[in-house]
Amino acid sequence: AEFQVCLEIFGGLYTGVELPILAQTQNVWDYDPAMASDPRSSYGSWGGHAIPLGKYNPIQSPIDWLSNHSAMRLGKKAARINTRIARARTLLAGTPTNPQPNVAYGCVTWGAEKTLTQAWKNQYMSEAYAIISPDWVGPNGKTPDGIDGSALRDYIASIH
Repeated sequence: AEFQVCLEIFGGLYTGVELPILAQTQNVWDYDPAMASDPRSSYGSWGGHAIPLGKYNPIQSPIDWLSNHSAMRLGKKAARINTRIARARTLLAGTPTNPQPNVAYGCVTWGAEKTLTQAWKNQYMSEAYAIISPDWVGPNGKTPDGIDGSALRDYIASIH
């Protein structure tokens, strides 16, 4: 759920993955536990790679945790973030206790768009960072959804 929340709030994530050789021939990066014995699916068998995630197609999105956490940490500054979360909540289905087996993420790698599944992310992703980009926080100091960029910076600093 944290990935989806970060994509909603920050507009993207910068991630590190440990690519399996099998990824060379997959149109959609997916992981099937039945392939675990195939050496081509071994964690990092092709090497490490950095990819930006910029979108997702949610089946379920449990984001209540951020609303509660930001309210405790930021007080009044959380109002803008919580407004965005409330809007996201109306668009996304699911409950905080249900798993997310069918989420698909979009990234750009080697100059092309690629889709990866939740199962693949869970198996091969080694790190992820929410970045506050000048492309996301415009010259007016706000995100496309009107969230104050300084509130985002304060939030990051509060959880670091």
